[in-house]
Amino acid sequence: ALYGTDVQGAVVHRLTFGPQSDFSPAILPTGAVVFSSWQPTEHGPASDSAMALLTVNIDGTDLMPFAGNHEPPPYKDMPAVAATVDRVYFVESDRRVWLGGGALAYVSWRQPFHSHTTLPGGAGDPGWFHSPRPLPDGGLLASYRRPDSVFAVYRIDPESGRQGLDFGFRDGTLHGQPTPVRGGQVLGDRDEIGERRERPADHR
Repeated sequence: ALYGTDVQGAVVHRLTFGPQSDFSPAILPTGAVVFSSWQPTEHGPASDSAMALLTVNIDGTDLMPFAGNHEPPPYKDMPAVAATVDRVYFVESDRRVWLGGGALAYVSWRQPFHSHTTLPGGAGDPGWFHSPRPLPDGGLLASYRRPDSVFAVYRIDPESGRQGLDFGFRDGTLHGQPTPVRGGQVLGDRDEIGERRERPADHR
């Protein structure tokens, strides 16, 4: 479930009440919250459910489908709202992958049901994208890995999906979650094998 709170953290309220998990919230320009939600299929166990993007107001009203509600590919996750273009980026996949990830895609937050676009990437590229993060200049950061490698953080062409500048964050890690900050810097979370994720101690 998703929860909200005031800026002091004094008042907590629940936003969603679905029978399965809701996660990866992001704020749309409208003020609504877009998030990933496990959605039951017509038959089969919960592990076979689809993952769709839904929206809800910050007071928990008007729960609505946003993208991928029982439409292929069945797994859509990690929504990220661009500040300079009319896009909500996410990753999508036709199967669940151990570390998560899939192809990069986006929809217009103004017309999400009529604007789905999958970034083509490189020809025959077998890899997975993870944790897209739009940049203030209209660009895009994302983690990426091929089947024989670990995740590293790249600058992604938002039109072609091809990987550009490699920011690293791959030393002994499973994946890095890029976070753009002021001054053109990029922070990366790291998942150490067998350990919980921790951010670097000094972000200055």
